[in-house]
Amino acid sequence: MSQTHAPESAPELSSTPRINFSDGNRGLHVQALFVWLPEDLHDAPGIDWTQLPSGVIGYLVNTVGKSPFAASLALAAGVGKGAMQKRSLLKSIMKLNALLRSIHSFCGSEYVSELTKSVWESYVTQKARTPGDHAIFTAYATFTESHLPDYLGQLTPQEHARLAPYVLPRLPRGFRKQYFPNSVKLEGEKQRRKGKSDVLAPLHTLLVALVQFRKQSMQRLHSAYQEALSHARKDHIELPLPFSYEDELVTINRDARTVAAVQLEKHSVTLHFRLWNRRTWVLKHPNDYWYYATHRAELEAEEVSEEPQFFVECLNRPEELLWFGDLIKYRLLRQTMPYNITPEDAKMRQHILGQLGTTHGLFCKRDGLLTPAQNLAVVLSNAVGRTGALVFDADSLCRGALFASALATIALTNGSRLCELLQVSADRFKGDLLI
Repeated sequence: MSQTHAPESAPELSSTPRINFSDGNRGLHVQALFVWLPEDLHDAPGIDWTQLPSGVIGYLVNTVGKSPFAASLALAAGVGKGAMQKRSLLKSIMKLNALLRSIHSFCGSEYVSELTKSVWESYVTQKARTPGDHAIFTAYATFTESHLPDYLGQLTPQEHARLAPYVLPRLPRGFRKQYFPNSVKLEGEKQRRKGKSDVLAPLHTLLVALVQFRKQSMQRLHSAYQEALSHARKDHIELPLPFSYEDELVTINRDARTVAAVQLEKHSVTLHFRLWNRRTWVLKHPNDYWYYATHRAELEAEEVSEEPQFFVECLNRPEELLWFGDLIKYRLLRQTMPYNITPEDAKMRQHILGQLGTTHGLFCKRDGLLTPAQNLAVVLSNAVGRTGALVFDADSLCRGALFASALATIALTNGSRLCELLQVSADRFKGDLLI
């Protein structure tokens, strides 16, 4: 069997700054692992510690740290590496660490040999059970009933005896069936789904109507944009080309204190826009760009071979730009935090993303769906940062909103489970989505 030996000399890392385990410096990550790893495991049979994912190494070094079960968790990670994907391995080690840390807190156990039947039963009777316990004990059982036995079966008796003090024991026979049966898990999931459904059911009609109103608003915006674009191309009008139209903003009264009080509110607004392309934008904003950018724009010929990249500027306040004004102002359509954003806007950007349940920008990898091609996305983001204007690519944004409205309508009106929605035909939306 292959063995991996620790470097002959590894410098102490305790006095160095905290290591960033996501910077790609594998050499430093592996070095930190060997400094942390119990010496008895450095040459564990069949485990190549240098292949352990950096994310798992970081969790072991920074979070597991000096846990009394550190060696057992390290061995579990080394054994599980060949059987699990990186993300699954990290989640499983996190669950094992949470369980062992909790046992240590409730029962004072510090050694594998102390994880006896009486300790397990004492633990589950003392601790208030939560919905996540089923997944934690399932992860523990997966290691102790599958991964670890498979690994130990390949060792010699001498190797097995050397690692025995670090091998997590199996749960007592019938333990999971008695304390964490699948029926309880399924019933819990059913009740959680029902709780969400009970909240959404009274709002169903209102949500469907709101989706349709927003879909129609995007269609009106795209129609006005296409009309202005056709006018500019056909008549060779100098940009920027102003255009405007009347629309109706539909919102939900967020001050409602009960579900029954929730209703749609409407008010009219005149939306004012300008149609631009990249060249005219730079030329009209010379004080916001470096000299070389404006000079290059001046040298560009009018009869360029490639199609100009057009975009739209909204002259209204962000709160009047339908429902997505803040998405443009705080550049939420960028995957990462823009470099030239103010601290106040950066804070608000993260706040809005947090409300949407994510930490990353609303970015689509398919160009033209929600977000434009990368080069135009960067141009628009820089334009917002330099001038504060509300500029966006109308085609990709409208296309993304129409796809989203189609998916939301199907989800709200089809009655299918999530796994069944992908099988639903979207033919009834084809006319709307062909833009």
